[in-house]
Amino acid sequence: MALRDLGHDVAISAFAGCHEEREWQGFPIMGVGSVAHGNGAIAGNYARWKADLLVTLTDTWVMLPYQFAGLTVLPWVPIDCDPLSVMDTMWLAEVAKIADLHPVAMSAHGSRVLAGAGWGEVPVVPHAAGPAFHPGLDRSVWRRENGVPAGTFLVAKIGVNNEDDRKAFDVSMQAFAALVARHPGKVALYLHTEAQPHKGPNLARMALNLGLKHHVKFADGYRRSADLYPATEMASMLAGADMADVVSRGEGYGVPAAEALACGTPVTGCRNSAMTEKISAGWGWLAGGQREWIRHHQSWWVTPSVAEVARAYEAAYAGARRMRGAAAKAGAGMGAAAMGAAWERVLAGL
Repeated sequence: MALRDLGHDVAISAFAGCHEEREWQGFPIMGVGSVAHGNGAIAGNYARWKADLLVTLTDTWVMLPYQFAGLTVLPWVPIDCDPLSVMDTMWLAEVAKIADLHPVAMSAHGSRVLAGAGWGEVPVVPHAAGPAFHPGLDRSVWRRENGVPAGTFLVAKIGVNNEDDRKAFDVSMQAFAALVARHPGKVALYLHTEAQPHKGPNLARMALNLGLKHHVKFADGYRRSADLYPATEMASMLAGADMADVVSRGEGYGVPAAEALACGTPVTGCRNSAMTEKISAGWGWLAGGQREWIRHHQSWWVTPSVAEVARAYEAAYAGARRMRGAAAKAGAGMGAAAMGAAWERVLAGL
């Protein structure tokens, strides 16, 4: 929308799910093709739309390089490790040989890592919370609809639960168990993720093992897999939470942090990747951790310290409700206006 607001004609080449062209909020959604991640359809969609540039919004390495030959490509790169992932390194090198390539970082962290890999001064365009996320939402709605008592301290966490557990659900669950031990019957955790995924950790069993059977609620598995949670419901949930856990082993940007803050909800994260750019003492907590070598990236993430995250949870229990004004003020700077202004600067420099 920010690009359209700048006066550009924008079409979307589908990443998944859309096998016939349709429209969404005035944007043409062009078919995904028969190969995963939209591969094989990107160049054809680019030509049919008579595009003059392509902005990608995904990890670079899921896209097959050959299809970008002759195109002007602005990969909006989410970089969650340090140094640059070997997969990002290889993709950028391959595409640079055949396309007019202009990398764009989602965070200052990403720009710094790209510079360290020899890409020079890479511009930053931050991601953003959408208009559904704002501090004027009724905080009681989601809690009432989901059976969370008014006085209960509610923690919310959003993320994909997959085999590498980048979102550090294991850390968050242990930290929350410590909070339950100190405040039994007064706290609850909502996990908007897969409880029992095919490859990731079985969080339902983990919750049982940690004695959290009556303290943890999961997203509905079918609704989540079918993408049936609208932004308005997600915003209602984040507004109803007292604190959002955005702890992870690495983030290219960390959209849930921006969305939570936009709703006035303080956040707890890890002192790594792009998260330090969003969380300050006035509206959240940063936990430390230790570096972890990630084989598929051939680079480092940071695994959050359970003890430090637990201390952040305790601090949030004591003070998060007094920080909502500061959180909303911080979140107001992470919306579409900031993203649009950054895109305007980048496009003017092409």
